[in-house]
Amino acid sequence: MTRTNRKTKLFLLFAVMGGVLAALTSATPVEAEGPDDLLIIANRNVKASKISPEEAKAIFLKKKATFKGRKVIPINARDGSSLRKAFRSRVLGMGGNEEKAYWEELKVKKGESSPTEFGNTLKAVFSVKGSIGYCKRKDFKDGAAKVLAVL
Repeated sequence: MTRTNRKTKLFLLFAVMGGVLAALTSATPVEAEGPDDLLIIANRNVKASKISPEEAKAIFLKKKATFKGRKVIPINARDGSSLRKAFRSRVLGMGGNEEKAYWEELKVKKGESSPTEFGNTLKAVFSVKGSIGYCKRKDFKDGAAKVLAVL
């Protein structure tokens, strides 16, 4: 094998390896499941298997009262809880004052109040037919509700 052929083959080998590496690193990374992952959950009778963050936001801000053709009841964690703060940040894209102002304005304009708050959202979603809520992965119990999204 000549020196030129060896260089060409090495170049091609590195080019192929570089392409494979680029494909692997540009793919969506698989994130490890963590105990603080935020789960969007629903009562077992909700006829959906997944929800987008945008759909969840619309439901929790009461811009949308139905999901997959059925009425849904949003369940919030208690205001001030770390769970509510995580949800507010990851799904609603709001701070506490922004959320409070949103509900005050909606109350004045449409008479709407914020979703009902519970200390244990998983228990509430388990108990209330047609409800949708959220919890941390570490607090989730199989069979109590179904997971629609992981954030």
